[in-house]
Amino acid sequence: MDISIIIPCFNEAAILRQTLGAIGRYMLDFKGSFEIIIVDNGSTDGSLQIGQEYGIKTLLAPSITIAALRNLGVTHSSGTILAFLDADVEITKEWVHAIQAFAANYPSNASIITGAPYLKPSNASWLENHWFVGSEFSQKHINSGNMVVPRALFTRLSGFDEKLITGEDWEFCQRATRFGSKLVIDPKFKTYHYGFPKSLTQFIKREIWHGLGDSGSWQKIIHSRPAMLALVSISCCILCLVLGIWFTAPSLFIAGFLAIIFPSLAMSFKRSQTLGHIPGNTLIASVYILARFGALVKNAVRTTSKKR
Repeated sequence: MDISIIIPCFNEAAILRQTLGAIGRYMLDFKGSFEIIIVDNGSTDGSLQIGQEYGIKTLLAPSITIAALRNLGVTHSSGTILAFLDADVEITKEWVHAIQAFAANYPSNASIITGAPYLKPSNASWLENHWFVGSEFSQKHINSGNMVVPRALFTRLSGFDEKLITGEDWEFCQRATRFGSKLVIDPKFKTYHYGFPKSLTQFIKREIWHGLGDSGSWQKIIHSRPAMLALVSISCCILCLVLGIWFTAPSLFIAGFLAIIFPSLAMSFKRSQTLGHIPGNTLIASVYILARFGALVKNAVRTTSKKR
């Protein structure tokens, strides 16, 4: 079978050569044909030129969603199997062997979506070493930055939902399972992600962006655990603080503080590999909840502005 590797890109010049270089090196072991398609979202840092320099089919599509970028790449591809990678994700020999095995063991009409969560790079920051380890392989979806799906299945499912700002992989996987497809998280699809946030500031921006995708309407909020967690926790916190001021009750201030700390601790225990990680992950989880609430506020402001 032949493989189409589809890479959406926006201002990834700092890492794109490394991503493409790894594909060029390791895919030499692939027994079959493959193509690489870069879909550029209007980069201003020379990312587009790097793709062209490597002789790769490169499409320019500014101002569209990440889902639309991936779908556009598919329409210009010819592979029987579609491999979606992010521009800051580096494949490995194990990844090539895994996709070779997938191509050999499953027919082109298989109803299977596979891939694996990213691994953190060797030069990971403290935040990466705390937050982005532990629960990777217990996920209930496959990230579209390292996803492999037969073209026939992708076509039957009509691709990613282009209306979504983010979270297109979650929605795609949930829709696939409703139609009887199987998700197979396979650690052999080993990749390294160089785009994890290195600081709390980057982490906040990342989670606000992710939160915009699952808090655009009340229906989305109700079906999103992160959005509901943020809404309930911060609302309880604000209510307790307001009542604490109104009634001059210190106990309510404490209750407001605990409304964030308790869920943060629960998240920390779930993600921490060691007891030493719990304090750091509790801090990060608190920031996560605040950032997701920020996304709720941002979407609410957008909705109000549109109605005026």
